[in-house]
Amino acid sequence: MRNSNNQVVFHLNDKDYDHFLKQINASGFTKAAYFRKLIRGQNIKPKTPEGYGELVCEISKIGNDINQIAYQANVVGYTQDSKTALALLEKCIKLMREMR
Repeated sequence: MRNSNNQVVFHLNDKDYDHFLKQINASGFTKAAYFRKLIRGQNIKPKTPEGYGELVCEISKIGNDINQIAYQANVVGYTQDSKTALALLEKCIKLMREMR
């Protein structure tokens, strides 16, 4: 059963409608859900890409490995190796943030 009793109808030209459909597809919402979020002023983000969760998990594992290598390098005294490992870890974190 619907919670909404009011219906809103309006017209768009072809260019605006194509843009509207692209926004809907990018968001992953239905038309109604997209409009509700839009009129409520909520932030509409594109849906996460397919396989994003798996990629984040793998990068996290790699980051953990790099962090362990850096720790061991510091314990033994190979400071240059630890700096390289930490630089790689920072690169992984940056890539993860860019993908969002």
